[in-house]
Order: sequence, then structure tokens, then C-alpha cells
Amino acid sequence: MHSTALKALALATMALLAGCGERPASTPLPGAPAAQGAEQPAAATGPQFAAAEDGPQVMGFPSRGTCSLENVVDMATQAPSPGSEPNSYRVARAASYRLIGFATDSEAGTVPSGLRLFLQGPQAYSIDAQGGLERADVAAFFKKPGLANAGYQADAGFANVQPGRYDVFVVNTFGGDRVLCPTHQAIIVE
Repeated sequence: MHSTALKALALATMALLAGCGERPASTPLPGAPAAQGAEQPAAATGPQFAAAEDGPQVMGFPSRGTCSLENVVDMATQAPSPGSEPNSYRVARAASYRLIGFATDSEAGTVPSGLRLFLQGPQAYSIDAQGGLERADVAAFFKKPGLANAGYQADAGFANVQPGRYDVFVVNTFGGDRVLCPTHQAIIVE
């Protein structure tokens, strides 16, 4: 009788595990464009780059400041995502990344009161970034103590971004003025 109970338990466990292999149909992210005839990538968690309807206007902002995109780190693996060309990073649409850099008005010795990252390529996309992060190295390099909090980061997914190569800009707000700062970096979305 003990042997029969064990066999029944084993069969029930196998049936339960077999059911775990079934996956529900994937649903696109809210607001994500539905690709016709193509499966959407798996949903990345957290904030997403969104289409920037003001792309042409942003590209007309005056250029000012010094900024950089210094690293793009895969949030799941904590590994950097360098691209195959110089000054580039490679990202997958189904993953989330931490984008790290700094933004300043190096001539005035100030940091922006607000910033967002802007991708310009086949289309334009943007996401808000958290500024005011400690960067004593930036202040030391420019010899301006006011730049000690020039760091920024943005945790972002690319599920809404069409594949392609995008130049990365930082849109800085200094007082009431918005300015465009090229990072001279690119992100290749796959």
C-alpha cells in the first residue's frame, strides 16, 4: 500500500509539472505599438523609453554644456552592454538597463535642475533621468566644486523603441531654459 501511494504521488507531481510548461499568450505593454505579423518582445519591467513627439523641436534646442553617457548596464545580469562600434552600447528590446552618466554646464559650473535622455535615430524617444547624483570626479576634472552632483542615471526598458541606431542626447533644464547636449554616444537597439 505504501508503494501504491508513492506511485500515485509521483504521477500527480508529473502531471502538475507538465502543466507548468504551458505559457499564456504574451500581451504587449500598454501603449506599445503592435507589430503586424511579428511577435512582440517579452515585456521589460520598469520605466520605458517613449516616443518623443517633440523630436524636431528638441533637435532645435540650443546646444550647451558637457555631458556623457558613460555606461549602459543590463539590470538582470549587472553586466555592461558595449556595442560593436566605438562609443556605442547594444541593448535588447526585451531587457531593462541602467544608463549612467553626467550632465553639466561646465562653463557656468552648474548642474541641470532637470534632465531627460533623448534618442534620435529612425524615430525619437525619451525618458526622464534622475540627476543630482554625486560625481566628485567631474567636479575635480573641471575644477568647479559646483559640479559635484553632476551625475545622472535612468533605469529604462526599450520595448517601445524600434530596432536601429540612435544617437544619445541629454536635454538639460537650467532655470527655465532647455538645452541639448550631445553625448557623442550611440545605442543600438536590437
